[in-house]
Parts: sequence; structure tokens; C-alpha cells
Amino acid sequence: MKKIVRTNLEKLEIIANALVSDIIDVLKRGKSGYFYLPDEELGEGIYLFEDLSGLTLELELKMDETLPEPDVDGEYYNGEGTIKVDIIVNPNQKINELLESVVPELHELVTHEIVHYLQDESGLEFPKKIPKKPFKYYSQNHEIEAQIEGFKAKSKATKTEIRKVMKEWFQKYEHKHNLTPKEVNKLIKKLLENYGKND
Repeated sequence: MKKIVRTNLEKLEIIANALVSDIIDVLKRGKSGYFYLPDEELGEGIYLFEDLSGLTLELELKMDETLPEPDVDGEYYNGEGTIKVDIIVNPNQKINELLESVVPELHELVTHEIVHYLQDESGLEFPKKIPKKPFKYYSQNHEIEAQIEGFKAKSKATKTEIRKVMKEWFQKYEHKHNLTPKEVNKLIKKLLENYGKND
């Protein structure tokens, strides 16, 4: 597994906290829409971090009254320095309860996508062909690295053991990853084997 440049990894939590904090501010407003952070009032802002290229965050917030718990998803656009975050929440949920459930999810997702941004910054060339089989996709080195750091962030935010965090994520987002239970167990084993290698 290729390691992220150490100085970049040290910035991971700082960057993640900045982005999550701004997303929380938007969530507190209780309005759906498309937002460009850090400064959506001016149309589009750029996060600037020492020794790194600018980073932008596109946030799409939707409301769904039938949703039992928040749904958080996102991706990093290679070579563009842009992270897209999609959040669907139930507008009837009290803001404190909403934040309690959505903030750990955000820490996991945002950290995961920032790892891809840092990988990009450190010169990693992402595969041009995306594997069609889910297990192959999630087993790629750059994905393993991003998953581990994301799960670490959620583990820290929830004070929950990392293996439990992983299992819960794969259970909740089964409709997105399309892995069989056997593949999930195999992948979790692989993640735990690589856990701590970048520390």
C-alpha cells in the first residue's frame, strides 16, 4: 500500500474538521439546496491549506419525510480538487438528534474523500478503469487507505471500536456497496490487517 506523504496525513483531521464544521452550519439552517463551501454567498469558495492546492466542497442537501435516519454519500473528483457531499435528512427530526446521528457519518465520509484529495496531491495516479465488481473496487489500495482513515474518524467521533464501526457502515449502506456478506467479512479482515500501517 502506498503511504500518503506524512505531512499531508497530519493535516487530514484539520481539513476534515473545517469541512464538517461548515456542513453543520448549513444543516442548522434547515433548508435544502445546493451549496458551494466555504463561502456559498459569493458563489464559490476555496479552502486553502498550507502546501496544498485549493479544495472546494459542493454540498447538496435534500429533505425526505419518510427517511428514518440521515443518508450521507459523496465522492472526490480526481484532478479537480473538489469534494461532493450529498445529504438527505428528515425535516421532522429535531436538530440535536439530527446532528447526533449525522455528524459521525460526516466525519467518516469527509475524511474518506479528503484522503483521496491528499492522494491526488501527493501524485498518486488513480486507475483509469474503475473495477465493475464491488469487491475489487473496495479492495484497491487507494480505497483501502481512504476507508481506514474514514472509519478511524468515525470511531473517534463515536468512541466506538473500529471493527464495530466498519460492520455498522457495511450494514447501513448495503444498498450502495452491493457486497455479499462473505465479501463484507473478507473486506473488513483486509481493512483490519492494514489498520495502523500509516501511523
